[in-house]
Formats: sequence, structure tokens, C-alpha cells
Amino acid sequence: MDAFAAAFAHIAASGEAPAASGEPEAVGAPFLSSLEREVLDELNLVRVDPATYAEKLRAYRAQIAGNRWVRPGKTTVILKEGRAAVDEAIQALTRQVPLLSFEASEGMSRAARDLAAEQERDGATGHTGADGRDPAARISRYGTWGRTMGENLAYGGETGTEFVIQLLVDDGVPSRGHRKNILNGAFLVVGIATGRHPEFRTVCVMDFAGTYEESR
Repeated sequence: MDAFAAAFAHIAASGEAPAASGEPEAVGAPFLSSLEREVLDELNLVRVDPATYAEKLRAYRAQIAGNRWVRPGKTTVILKEGRAAVDEAIQALTRQVPLLSFEASEGMSRAARDLAAEQERDGATGHTGADGRDPAARISRYGTWGRTMGENLAYGGETGTEFVIQLLVDDGVPSRGHRKNILNGAFLVVGIATGRHPEFRTVCVMDFAGTYEESR
């Protein structure tokens, strides 16, 4: 099975967020499912302690043989770059300064869920919905985003760790856009949704923004 992912980024205005260290937190967020909270926890661990997360990538690397990720007891995943992409991601994390953790947004998670639910029904992939809305338009339905926004899509993962590792390594994606989104210090707010997918089995939508004011 091929892993598939897609990244989208949109900048409204320039600006950088300060780096900071600390323990990852998933405060509140009752609107997230258990798998979605796993994704949030993994994203925040990457940001606040990238060096520790590099150890997870080393464990993942050990399961790769040639261009195959041999998952014990699970379906083998066909890769495009194999260990080379993992090595690059490990190097990137060892150089990465700690960042602020993400705050989970209910409105942005609703927008992410709209896309996940649609793709669960029709088997589509990509950032543009059947109604023609792009990620910026979707999250604008439930609030107002500021400074910058972006979206990551991942398919085929079974755990929060698998989704996040897939995007960090960005196998077969020359721009490494998914990794850049996760490690973008200007992104401070995130919305997350997961669902089933008829072709890839699962889908995970991550929407990012610099700021976000929920609609009332």
C-alpha cells in the first residue's frame, strides 16, 4: 500500500511566533476523539521536544527494509525514498529549536471534520472540497483566522504516531511541505479530524492557523 499525503499553505501576512520549550499539553478539547487527541499529543511532542521525537523516527527507521515499511502484524507500506527521507527528517529534528505547543480549536476541527466526512463518503483526496471550498474557506465557516493558515492531509495511518511520522518524513514529497507546516512557529492553533477512507482506509485532516477567533 502506498502512503499518500497532501499539504496546503496560505499566508495572509508575515509574522513569526516565538520559540518556547515545555511539556506538550492537550488541554480540554472534548470535541476531539481519542485518535484525534493522539494526533494532537504527537504534534505537540514534536514541537516542544523535537530531539526526543527524533528517537521515534529512529525506531521507525529500523522497520524499513529497502522501500518497504514492514509493520509488525500490519500491512506493509511501500515507500518511495526509504531510509533516506527518514534520515533527513531525523537531522531536521535534531537541529530544530523547541516551539510553542498547538492550542486545539473546535471551529477548525469542525472544518477539518467536514472534509474528512466528505472524503469518507466519496473517496476523494486533496484539499478542495466537493463544494469548491479550499482550506481557508472551510475554516472561515466557523471563525476568523489570522496571519497565516495551512492544512495537512494524511492517509492510511492507524495511530496518532503513524499519521505524524508519515507527515514529518514526507516520503516522496520534495518540498517536505507537511513537515514544514508541523514545524512552522507561526502556526499556533490547530484543528484535527480523522475518519475512514474507502481507498486508503483512514484519513486525517490537520488545519493550522496563526490565530483563530471562534464564531459565536
